[in-house]
Amino acid sequence: GGGAEGEGRRPGAAPTGQRPGAWPSEAMALQDRHRWMAANVAAAFNMMDQTAKIEDVLGEYNNLKKLNDFLEGKSKHRHIFIYYQRPDVPNDMGELVDAKGDPKIMITTGEHEDMRIKSRAVYFLRNVPDQKVVKADVSCDSDVLFGEM
Repeated sequence: GGGAEGEGRRPGAAPTGQRPGAWPSEAMALQDRHRWMAANVAAAFNMMDQTAKIEDVLGEYNNLKKLNDFLEGKSKHRHIFIYYQRPDVPNDMGELVDAKGDPKIMITTGEHEDMRIKSRAVYFLRNVPDQKVVKADVSCDSDVLFGEM
């Protein structure tokens, strides 16, 4: 037998039925701004049917930390790049070549040589003073600009 909805739950406790691997902390959940970013990435890479997959990638701990540092003004950069390409791996001669397998969504500030742009990329640009926090609960305003290259 099943109990009533919410039975046995503490007030204010996280709802049950969250997807596996979801972070229990509200701070790590995707907010409206992240979803807007994911939708722009999906549109730019012709992956509108995979927006949920892109949200999952953006919600991975390391990626979400990069995005939140960018949005909260904690990054030393006013921009962030997102690529959809095969990662680079060194060959026997030490040259960077495409890894085997499918392309991946990658997030970078562009300062790491191991993530060079090989085709199309999108960028988000902070349009607010340094250290000013961009509201994550607002999906789209002039605080963050989006572009493709």
